[in-house]
Amino acid sequence: MPTEPTVTYLSAKHSALLAGFFGSLVALTFIKELTRVQMLIALVTGLLTSAYLTPLVMFYLKITPEINDGVAFIVGLVAMNIIPAVIAISESVRKNPLELLKRILPK
Repeated sequence: MPTEPTVTYLSAKHSALLAGFFGSLVALTFIKELTRVQMLIALVTGLLTSAYLTPLVMFYLKITPEINDGVAFIVGLVAMNIIPAVIAISESVRKNPLELLKRILPK
């Protein structure tokens, strides 16, 4: 008889949080010159990004729930690259919001 997945206070499965954590940990092996505090912040950032983006990625890409933990690992792994890109995009939109509309809307 299948059991319900254990859900944490973050509304994510324990296994997905663990997978996101380990994905972030693997990503840290490729990032040099971080202090211990920066490493801790990067781990927490990867974990939280994985916890909240994994369901969105799975829904958008129509991925089956059986590979949820694999997706969480990958999101945790690339989270440290995703976040700076999202911040850069939001900064460019803040500086010139009409440019985004020109790119999105058909001519």
